[in-house]
Amino acid sequence: MSESSVTPLLLSNVVVPYSYHYKLTINHLKPNFSGEAIIHWKKNNNYNGQTDSKFSLTLHACKLIITSAFVGDVKLSISYDKSNQHVSFTTEESISDDSPVIIQYMGQIKTINTYQDTTQGLFKTNYLDDISGKANNYILATHFQPHSAKYVFPIIDELQHKPESFQLDIVTATRFKVLTNGKLTNQEYVNENTLHQFKYDLPMSPSVMGFVIGDLEYLSSESLLQPTTRIYTCIGESRYARYALATIEKYLPILQQKFGLEYPLSKLDFVTIPFLNDGAMENWGLVTVIPSTLLVDELTATPAERQQVVELVVHELVHQWVGNWVSFDSWNCLWFNESFATWVTKNLAQIDVDYEDMLDKDCLYIDDKFTIQTIHEHVSTVYTGLNATTSSIFDSNIYQKGIILLNMISEMFKHEGKDFIECFGKFVINQFKGEAIKLFDIWQQLNQCISIDLPSFVYSWTRLSGFPLVRVSYSGDKLHIEQHTYLYNIPELDKVGVEDAPFHIPLLIRVVDDNNQIKILNILLSDRSIELDIPKSQLININSGRGGYYRVLYQQNLSNINLMTSSDLIGTIHDLGKIIGTQHSTGQDLGHFFDILELFVQSSWKFDWKVVKIALVYLTKFQTIFTNYTNAPEFQTWLTKYARDLFQRINWDKVIANSDDELQVYSTILEMNINNKQAVDFATRHFSQFINPSSKSTFIPGELVGSIFNLSMSVATMKQYKQVLALVKNANTSLLNHTNLSQYELQTVAISSLAYPTSSELLRKTLNFINNNIDSKMIELAIVGISNCTDDTRVQIVFDWFKLNYDHWVLRSLRKGSDWSKQIGITVRNLTKLILELMNRNQKFKSFRTEFIESKRVGLPEHGLESVNQELEQEKEEKEMIASFFSDVKQKFL
Repeated sequence: MSESSVTPLLLSNVVVPYSYHYKLTINHLKPNFSGEAIIHWKKNNNYNGQTDSKFSLTLHACKLIITSAFVGDVKLSISYDKSNQHVSFTTEESISDDSPVIIQYMGQIKTINTYQDTTQGLFKTNYLDDISGKANNYILATHFQPHSAKYVFPIIDELQHKPESFQLDIVTATRFKVLTNGKLTNQEYVNENTLHQFKYDLPMSPSVMGFVIGDLEYLSSESLLQPTTRIYTCIGESRYARYALATIEKYLPILQQKFGLEYPLSKLDFVTIPFLNDGAMENWGLVTVIPSTLLVDELTATPAERQQVVELVVHELVHQWVGNWVSFDSWNCLWFNESFATWVTKNLAQIDVDYEDMLDKDCLYIDDKFTIQTIHEHVSTVYTGLNATTSSIFDSNIYQKGIILLNMISEMFKHEGKDFIECFGKFVINQFKGEAIKLFDIWQQLNQCISIDLPSFVYSWTRLSGFPLVRVSYSGDKLHIEQHTYLYNIPELDKVGVEDAPFHIPLLIRVVDDNNQIKILNILLSDRSIELDIPKSQLININSGRGGYYRVLYQQNLSNINLMTSSDLIGTIHDLGKIIGTQHSTGQDLGHFFDILELFVQSSWKFDWKVVKIALVYLTKFQTIFTNYTNAPEFQTWLTKYARDLFQRINWDKVIANSDDELQVYSTILEMNINNKQAVDFATRHFSQFINPSSKSTFIPGELVGSIFNLSMSVATMKQYKQVLALVKNANTSLLNHTNLSQYELQTVAISSLAYPTSSELLRKTLNFINNNIDSKMIELAIVGISNCTDDTRVQIVFDWFKLNYDHWVLRSLRKGSDWSKQIGITVRNLTKLILELMNRNQKFKSFRTEFIESKRVGLPEHGLESVNQELEQEKEEKEMIASFFSDVKQKFL
């Protein structure tokens, strides 16, 4: 019988358990444990088959050896169905309903030695503690999700099975602490060991049951927080749990208030265990995690490390309500369970939901299909059977889509004056607590909270592939908004058979009204297009707050850029930056990008580091394209002035960076000002202090050192050049006292600055240095400074040198059997990509490029030049399109 055709035991059993009492004896030094199960049962009201007088009960069991089974004095026959991991207990005799099934059995304790070992069922490991320095400490723990409770208990291991009563007795070494989902009701010594008895507060699915035994210490909450809250760790590590405990104390009351329901169990434990494949497991009231994700030193922890703890703790706390108290009827709902916990965490911890990475991946159509499934496709095809694991069911792309879907729904709730989390608590958790539900039940319940048709909205976003591109234009005085499915690499959907079906799009239109008040219009676009009475002068932007999962292009000038929020500016910049150069774009889109750039040099605009950082990334890309694919002196003149204007907006005498965004902006602006004497003077002054340190030398953030070196090298003397070259060969570690760079990073900065000198003599020295070290890793970095060079003479010098040495390099790279020949091959490939890219700027260089490729194709053995050229040609289409837009925006640069 195939696994998919097996009827769930909750439906196929004539009788079903409603109460379990397990008694386990566990010796950490042995490979097996012994167990006794006392199971009370009742007639199964969901059974629709034929019945007779004989007793039969089938449970899940895997790698359990049943030694005996009785009902009262009646011995039960035992049969195994190993393929379906079933064990059946039967008798021909009539059995009274009040007689429990009593099973004696043995199970395995798996030893975990490495991170690659599977943590499934009951497993153990030993560890070295910081106090005694000995490795004779033990931890035994369980991991039951999704179908592994059957490795420890003969049980119905199904999501919908939540027994009314559950008791667990564990006898083990007296020195160990013992933790379960339930509360401790009794503890007593038994034959040199200790018996621990637990009774569970509420019915729960087997997949979120668990226990931990071992050498542990704990930190307990000293607040008036209910329930009793503790974090258990390996010996000597509890002092690192303070921040995590404080996080629980902060966010547990917030979740109780948001959901409108108290945490339902009598205790809450977090336990760190050395090995756990999934990294964390939200067992109800007994969360297990690996130490590196939960434990930090409060005194030295970085903001990123603290945020990691917050995200982990709150995520697992959310699961105590959603996933545990309210669970789902199928493992194909795991995407929602995890997405919801993460989205709530981000919302409460005020961490932005960033769509950009997903928007970049979710628009590709390759090999006759979208590269990322829809949620519906995933749910319909994912394997959730007996041999599935959490990691095999989990799909990171679907998880991200789930977060995005929830974020869109929350935005719509917010703009109707509703709190999505509070509504979820009131209409979902409160309604279904203790049940295993379908996702459709959630959307039906929440539909009463909002004006839109929520089930239809969810249907749209879970079944349609990719995301839409929304175009905004005006037809007379009417605002026209139109949507089409967006594919980055294919402009005509009908040619590949992709259905261009309309999504349900939250437009979130930001406008300024007649009274100069800014409002957001919460309008849902469910058809192909819509026309609205919104004057051009009042429109600010569409998709305010990046609340919707789509990109937007505007066919009219953006007249209210100055009224956009930072998040709206970032969204608009990303949309333009990612689409410009595709067949969906025009020169008008490029013009809108430069319109936004002009905002940053206006003194009335409050400088926002993140906005500027993102915009300058795209500007750098366009700069390289205009430099290498067009003859655009007007752009270079504009860029010089624009860079100088940006430079003037910063007080360079008091550069104080409060964030990585600031440092990156400082660095980019400095780099852009290579023709600005004031900027070069700033760089050379700090370069001199850095390279010749004294007691008065100031600290220079590593993010700025590269730009300082590059600008300084553009006007370097021979002496300064030799100082930098000496750093390349052997970084002076004493210089690291004045920056946060590592020795390797400082060498990388130094080598990357070697092509910046405008002196032909120094440029040739750099080229000779590369040639003499052609078998060294990353030596090609010495030439990257030429990529935005506007001096054709310097480009000619580089190309002539490249052409002169190319044959010798290639022949050396083709020698078999040596590491240095492989390295030369890698270096030559990288140099080829960089230098051939420079040869598109005018017809003369293009002819040089063509002649070079053809001569090497004929004159040398196959060495990869053809594949490099094909790669460059594929990239060139987008770059040439962007370059072709220059004529459309040229007027902006005059």
